[in-house]
Amino acid sequence: MSCRYDSDQEHAQTKRCSVTISSLATTPDKERHRFTTPGIALAVLAGSLAASAAAQTRLDTLQQGRYECALPGSAAGAAWIVQRQKGFDIASASTYRTMAGSGTYLLTDNIVTFTRGPMKDMRMKQHGSGLLQELRSDETLGPLRCHRKSALPR
Repeated sequence: MSCRYDSDQEHAQTKRCSVTISSLATTPDKERHRFTTPGIALAVLAGSLAASAAAQTRLDTLQQGRYECALPGSAAGAAWIVQRQKGFDIASASTYRTMAGSGTYLLTDNIVTFTRGPMKDMRMKQHGSGLLQELRSDETLGPLRCHRKSALPR
């Protein structure tokens, strides 16, 4: 670190300091390489930008409409068994309504997490704009599937 004092026209003194960072690295063949501040700064900046980009999450909302949920049936009977109590409506922004009440959800990176209301803590994976599948706590997909059946009545 080096400092110097500068005087301006009114004889006020200003202390100006600068820091020079350099380090020496030795390779296995004992060659010395000097790394200067700009090189270190660029490496740090590139690393922090990559970490920042990786940490970003995309927030989204589900398509508005009525979602019907069902469990897989059997080859001998119905292909799907509708679960009326699991159905919900997406009315606006990140809110939903069920027969039991309303709540909110977050859609981040194709994962829907119901954060408030009767479906609180339920998670679903979005497979397309209108298809959701139950996501268990161990991150495996469950059998329940919900699809956007129709637009909401006006």
